[in-house]
Amino acid sequence: MLIRLVKMRFRAECVELFRAHFEQHRHQIRHFEGCLFLQVLQDTDDAQVWLTHSHWRSASDLEAYRRSDLFRGVWAQTRLWFESDSPPQAWSLEERYLVD
Repeated sequence: MLIRLVKMRFRAECVELFRAHFEQHRHQIRHFEGCLFLQVLQDTDDAQVWLTHSHWRSASDLEAYRRSDLFRGVWAQTRLWFESDSPPQAWSLEERYLVD
């Protein structure tokens, strides 16, 4: 399983646009082949900072999503709202320990 985190900082006037845009597409993303989990988080101290947290069956499933028309359409719009001096950051991770 692959865990993907993407951190994005939006211009203040675009936060609500992003939220509505993601709301419109979240079910399609979550039910894309290989997506096991999808969560959107907003920073408690900075309302302009958002993260997507997703789990993918494999790296190839994530890559298939990133090559899809769905991703290209969602991302093309989303990227217009980023703070110009704060490009998105992304991490692909594998779980090593789960602590109870």
